[in-house]
Amino acid sequence: MALFDWLRERQGEKKLVSLKQKADQMQEYEKGSRLEGTVHARLYDASASGKQFLGATIETSDAKIWVIDYEEQSPFHAFDCRQVIAFGEPYRPKGQYLIGGRGGKTLEHFHPSCVRLVEGPDDAQLFEVGAPYNLRGRFQLGPADTGESMLSFVTEKGEVFVVANEPAGVRMNISLQVSAYPVQLSPALQRPPERYLWIICPYSADDLWKWRNRRS
Repeated sequence: MALFDWLRERQGEKKLVSLKQKADQMQEYEKGSRLEGTVHARLYDASASGKQFLGATIETSDAKIWVIDYEEQSPFHAFDCRQVIAFGEPYRPKGQYLIGGRGGKTLEHFHPSCVRLVEGPDDAQLFEVGAPYNLRGRFQLGPADTGESMLSFVTEKGEVFVVANEPAGVRMNISLQVSAYPVQLSPALQRPPERYLWIICPYSADDLWKWRNRRS
């Protein structure tokens, strides 16, 4: 067999394996609960008084609001005002949490294992977000195909992921534990088929303010 024929065959096998893994993953998701609704995610408002909820919710057609993340830097902010499908499980929170929805709507909490856009508009940054998990490694900068610097995260096992966001508190080349959300970028972005993570790393109050200023 010629080398190029062998390579094409191997690439076809990899695609089949990838499709099977995706199908198996969807079967696991569908074993849990499913929500369909609109994401609402707020940015910090310096003019507002009192404590602000800066996480993300899904508002469904049955007059319920589901909190899916309390983190200000969550990837679900990329879905703000967009229609999504979410798989996961309802849960009862502990500690401090929201207890009342706006407009008399019922407020619930939901642990999503997967959230994806119903449709992928041209200006969408993300298409799908998975459940976060703890990961240890280090940030590093390297050249991208465009010639610009690209932020990556290298795990302790040597796996390399492209960082899809600009986290607060990034420190280069030091070992640290982060919260990592596996994400799929929108096909409209036409980015290389890399493995992408949305990362939230340890940060100080000063780091957070600098991050907010970059977004304002």
